Amino acid sequence: MYKITSYKHIKRFSLFILICLISSIGVLHSQTVNVTVPTGGFQMDGDLESNTPATGVGDWVQGPIGLGGFVLNNNGTPVDPNITRLVRDEYNGGDNILKQGKLNDDPNTWTWALGKATGKGDINNVMYHLGKEQTSGDEWIFVGGDRMETNGTSYIDFEFLQNTITTTGVTSGGFSSAGPDGGRTINDILLTVEYANGGSSPTVHLYLWKHLGGSNYGYVSQTLGPNGFGATNTVNVNVPFGSFGSNNYIPYQFAEAAINLTDFFGSLPDPCIGVSIKTLLVKTKQSTSSTASLNDFVSPIQVELSFGTAEIDYGGDGSFCEGGGNIMVNQTGITGGTYSASPAGLSIDSTTGTIDVQNSNLGTYTVTYSYSTNGCNKTATTTVKIVKAPDQPTADVVQPTCETPNGKISITSPLGAGYEYSINGTDYQASVDFDGLTSGTYNVTARNTSDPTCISTALSVTINDVPNAPATPTADVVQPTCETPSGKISITAPLGAGFEYSIDGTNYQASVDFINLTSGTYSVTARNTSDPTCVSTALSVTINDVPNAPATPTADVVQPTCAVPSGKISITSPLGAGYEYSIDGTNYQASVDFINLTSGTYSVTARN
Repeated sequence: MYKITSYKHIKRFSLFILICLISSIGVLHSQTVNVTVPTGGFQMDGDLESNTPATGVGDWVQGPIGLGGFVLNNNGTPVDPNITRLVRDEYNGGDNILKQGKLNDDPNTWTWALGKATGKGDINNVMYHLGKEQTSGDEWIFVGGDRMETNGTSYIDFEFLQNTITTTGVTSGGFSSAGPDGGRTINDILLTVEYANGGSSPTVHLYLWKHLGGSNYGYVSQTLGPNGFGATNTVNVNVPFGSFGSNNYIPYQFAEAAINLTDFFGSLPDPCIGVSIKTLLVKTKQSTSSTASLNDFVSPIQVELSFGTAEIDYGGDGSFCEGGGNIMVNQTGITGGTYSASPAGLSIDSTTGTIDVQNSNLGTYTVTYSYSTNGCNKTATTTVKIVKAPDQPTADVVQPTCETPNGKISITSPLGAGYEYSINGTDYQASVDFDGLTSGTYNVTARNTSDPTCISTALSVTINDVPNAPATPTADVVQPTCETPSGKISITAPLGAGFEYSIDGTNYQASVDFINLTSGTYSVTARNTSDPTCVSTALSVTINDVPNAPATPTADVVQPTCAVPSGKISITSPLGAGYEYSIDGTNYQASVDFINLTSGTYSVTARN
């Protein structure tokens, strides 16, 4: 079976059309193919509707009431996009047309532009369907196409290319082909459908790309036995999804064909030839000549299809995480083969190719698909890896600070280009750093880039709240004295092991006491020991100058008399509320008068 993967339906359907046309050789005859889909088989009679002219027979779209099925809805969408497709091309002035190039020229030399193709070479609809015959199991391709005008003979090319070809430019440009042999690849397939106004059966020509000697390459005509049939419409037929602005085909405007792919590959001169197709290119030309000028074309369709061979893969780079579910094979080309794996340890279904990852061992395996076609034994291989899930990550954490009020998580392991990281289990990135984080709990995981389902267990990381700065300190202050000519500041709040203190904004200490301070203004701050950027607002404290000692007192003295037998000393300077006085160096008083003194010598002092 020629498998069409779900994400490339259009491309693969186009390839199917080409194959169908290729397999038709000579004059085609109307017939019904007894395939499983649509119900009642597929009728090749030149119209598109089921149950007409005979009831109970399938066709492209739904016709009169009956048991016959259909493969396209009336709006052109496929009933099953895995096996059916309608491809539409612009027509008239908005079409992309070939401006320069001949059939056998290297496509890298072709040019194109927007414009209008000649009417008989202007295509609007191409449709494809893949079916399997109920009795023999043979694979069939059904194709259909149209042309804008029916005057003269039309030639439509379907090229199956083993290497990629693309267009360059937007409204005009050229082509870029990766084909190594004159812009194509040996055994590329060209199918030309020739149909004229007045004939009910189109003619199909088949060519293979060959080396002609020296640096010359070209398409060489192939003579093959009949393995298909088809028809054109000889009367007006209904087109429910529209064509060239109408819902009808006039006579000889539509052609369809059916090709038995199984018989086709068996009829090749070398039945062991097999090709894997990457691009389908559909175009029109002026004749079947190798130098025929080219006309309209459908933008190159990139495909994955195998003819006379098979290809297998399991998606991506073939790496899968231990403990995962079943993985199905992507297989194109010949079906009915068997699957095996080496070395031992991979649990694989030999019939379906499905891998049971959960019951497979870690390791790298070669999966081999063995099959036979036209008596030729062939194999297709691919590599599968069952890989260990990443280890639980380790990480460095930077908590928010007063200066930087957000956190950061930096992954420290596992490291390498093969990993991506997440802190929420959804969004992954290649960078190991997650910054600008608010407070909260984060689940840090790593996954393999080759298999996004291969995810580590989570590391829980908590980002703390932004810390609060300490309150403005309070403090007791001891000013300098004549006896102790330095000041002291003692912090009274906040207190505790979580704080450090400073009186200059630079040097911090755990002690609450700052001693031996000279006069000046001090900015007293507290900060958190856990976050040195968390600093309180400042308390301004002034340490006074060291005070000066009073000048030597002067005093008036009243001596004892016979009438008053005691003396008196009265201080005359310094005077003021800021002074106290003593006559014995110990006892001081605010009063300047010392009375009732007995005879003797007194040491009069003043103090602040």
